[in-house]
Amino acid sequence: MTELINHRRPRKRSFTDLPCLVVFLLYIAYYAITHGDLTPRDSFKRKCGQDSGVLDKKNLYYFDLSECFDPMVPQIGCPTPQVCLDSCPNQTFVWDTMEEKLSFEDLHSRLICRTEEIKAKLRSKKDIALAIYVNECARWYFKSVPFLNRCIPQISHHECDYIFGNASWDASYEKKALALFMLFVYMVLASAFDIWYWGDATKNPPILIRAFGESTYHLGTVAIGSLVFKFVWIIRLVLGLIYELLTNFDSVVTRAIYRCIVTISVLNPSAYIMCAISGKNLYRSGMEASKLKDSTLSAAIPRNGIATLFFLLTGLLFLGAEAATYYFLKHFPDFVKLHYNEVAIIVVGISTSLITITFFNVYLTAMDTIYCAVSKTLQKTMDRRRRPTSRVRVS
Repeated sequence: MTELINHRRPRKRSFTDLPCLVVFLLYIAYYAITHGDLTPRDSFKRKCGQDSGVLDKKNLYYFDLSECFDPMVPQIGCPTPQVCLDSCPNQTFVWDTMEEKLSFEDLHSRLICRTEEIKAKLRSKKDIALAIYVNECARWYFKSVPFLNRCIPQISHHECDYIFGNASWDASYEKKALALFMLFVYMVLASAFDIWYWGDATKNPPILIRAFGESTYHLGTVAIGSLVFKFVWIIRLVLGLIYELLTNFDSVVTRAIYRCIVTISVLNPSAYIMCAISGKNLYRSGMEASKLKDSTLSAAIPRNGIATLFFLLTGLLFLGAEAATYYFLKHFPDFVKLHYNEVAIIVVGISTSLITITFFNVYLTAMDTIYCAVSKTLQKTMDRRRRPTSRVRVS
C-alpha cells in the first residue's frame, strides 16, 4: 500500500496549450467585432442615427432601465420600450408627482413617447395618462448622459454606469461558448475527484475551489479540445472506412492511414482527465490515457458493469417519478388544481431526466477519473518493481 501512494499529484501547475488559448481568445474578439452590432436600435429595430426616421437621433433611451437586468436579456433583448432621441434627457420627469403641478403644455413638452405621432395625438392630461398607462409614453425618467449612444441615468456622482447593448450574436457562438463551459466543468470535476483520490480533500482551500484553480491553468487545453473533439470522430470514421477498403493492400498509404487513426484516437475526453491528473497538454495526456487503457493492468479494474447498473437505476427513477406524478394527480385532484395534468407529468419527466442525466454524467466522470488514477498508480508501481536494483560487490 505504501508503494501505491508514493506517486503524488503535481504540486505546481503550469499552463498547458497556452498558444491555443491565445488563438481562441483572438477568434472570440474577431467574431465579436465582425458579427456583433453595437449600434443601438429602438423598439422598431431601427438603428439610431442611421435608418430612415431616426437619422438625427443617435441616442437610445430606455423607458425602464431596470427591466434590462433580467438574465434573459442576452437571449430575448431588453423588454422595455426603447426610443431613439436626438439628445438624452437633461432633466428629471415623474408623471405621478408632476401631473397636478404642471400645465398640460409643460407636461407634453417633457414627454418621451414611442413615436412623435403618438405624442402629437395627445390633447389633454387624460390622454397623457392613458398613453402612459398603455406604455406608449414614459412614466418617469432621470437626467441622463450618453454612454455608447445609450442614455444612462445620472442619479449621483457615485452611481455606477451600466453598459447595455442589444448586440446580435449568432446562435453558433452561443453553442461554442456552452461547449467550452461544459468541457471546463468536466475538467474541474475530474480534478476534484483526483484530489479526493489522493487523499488531499481535507486540506484548505475546499476541494472544488482547488480544482477550479488548478483547471484555470488548462484553459488552453479546454479551448483546443472544444474544437478538436467535434471533428476527431468524423475524421476517424472516414479514415476507418478507407482503411477497411484498402486493408488487403499493404502499402505506404494504408500504413499512413493506420498511423493517423492511432494518432487521432488519443484525442478524446480521457485526455482531459489525464490533463487534470498529470498537468500535461492535450496530446501528451491523450497518449498517456491511451497507454493506460491498452495496458494489461486496466483489465483488472471493473467498471462497465457498474455503469450499466447505474444507468438502469436512473431509468427506473425516471419511470418511478412519472408513475408517482400520474398517481398523485389522479387520486388527489383537489390538492393541486391544474387545467392539464399532462403538462405536469411532462414537466416532471423533463426535470427528472435532466437531474438523472446530470448525476449520471458526474458519476461517469468520477469513475473514469478514479479508473485513470488507479491505472496510473498501478503502472508506476509495476515499473518501479521491474527496475533493477544495484548490487554491492564483495571482493
